[in-house]
Amino acid sequence: MAIERVWKHQPPIAFIADGGANGVVTVNSVECLKVKQIVTVSAIGLPDLNLEVKRVLSFTQLIVGPKGKNLLAKTDLSAYTMAQSSSISATEQAKTAVPPKDINQAVYEREPTVAIRTISVDKVGDHYSLDNPFPVQLSDGSIEIGTVNAELEVQLSHIDDFPDLGDVADSVQIGDGTDVLEINSDGSINVNIISGSGSDIKYKEFGAITDETETTVGTFTSTIADSKIMRIIGDSHTFGTWKVYNNSISNANLSRMYRTSPMNRNCDIKFEREEKLPTIGDKLIITFQADRYRSNLLGVSSDTFVNVIGFTP
Repeated sequence: MAIERVWKHQPPIAFIADGGANGVVTVNSVECLKVKQIVTVSAIGLPDLNLEVKRVLSFTQLIVGPKGKNLLAKTDLSAYTMAQSSSISATEQAKTAVPPKDINQAVYEREPTVAIRTISVDKVGDHYSLDNPFPVQLSDGSIEIGTVNAELEVQLSHIDDFPDLGDVADSVQIGDGTDVLEINSDGSINVNIISGSGSDIKYKEFGAITDETETTVGTFTSTIADSKIMRIIGDSHTFGTWKVYNNSISNANLSRMYRTSPMNRNCDIKFEREEKLPTIGDKLIITFQADRYRSNLLGVSSDTFVNVIGFTP
């Protein structure tokens, strides 16, 4: 825990390299040692040296020298070696006061940044960059990430070196968790076609239909449970009525009814939700009945066409 006005006591930290003639001390970490802090350098058989931290070079190295204002003064530590169990420590002490002008100098980023520092730096004051990345550690266990908006650049190319030299082709598989889609050598794929039972009325053409007689112009029989009918399209040159029944022709089973005329010849019955034939053997019946009086009056043919759009699962 940080203490507001004092630097904490720092137990002895062992040297991991012999002391330098230029005052360099090398340890595992200098994290708790600060410039202008008073430290003690000790070794077996040598006197303790009360010195001052003059500069922090990195996470593992700093320079010490005699106490005083001269930050360039250094102490020769070449006699303080690892063989003599050399170490550096610090007692709890008041922090060095920093004059306001020095604070401004410390936080001011000079040209070309030109700003009071709001830039993150590491523990020894160096900016984070590609060469000095921000440290991130993911511990073992579950990691939960919320909604993240990010840009991900990928080269979804099917050949190498395209669009740029050095690009490596990516491969995306399509499957159900067990089997994956395979591409034939000629680039084609194989498909399984499941045929429905209404193929005989996908398109039917009728000649003269007896006027005023309801005539069956198409049926669709389910061979699989829950077959679906999506749309019925009819065409007639005359006045008439289209009807759709479930299973048998009776008013109780009437599902849809539609009127056409020479001016509006197209019967187009769209089912907002699929018309399902729930049981195998269920049948959809489409009929057309021409109006004799109006047909004869206009002198038009009673030819009729029907197309059923349906499928089985």
